[in-house]
Amino acid sequence: LGMILGVKANVGGVAISMILLILTKELLAKKGYLPQVTQFGVLYWSGMYIPIVVAMSAGQNVVAALSGGVLGIIVSVASLVGTVLVIRYLN
Repeated sequence: LGMILGVKANVGGVAISMILLILTKELLAKKGYLPQVTQFGVLYWSGMYIPIVVAMSAGQNVVAALSGGVLGIIVSVASLVGTVLVIRYLN
């Protein structure tokens, strides 16, 4: 998918896997082939999808910021401080 889009990165692999996992779970659950415990396991991994993607993109953003020079580092620190302040305010 990355080559098709002209991006030098692995694009969409995790998303495609999660979509296939959820669709397969729904199909098997409707037919009665999937035990309830297994369904809960699939729901758990579905819930882990967003934190995994955020962690992966955060790692890529750090590398890009450090290679972008001083402005990238300043913007990164400012966004971190802004996020901390917003979270403190929301809590």
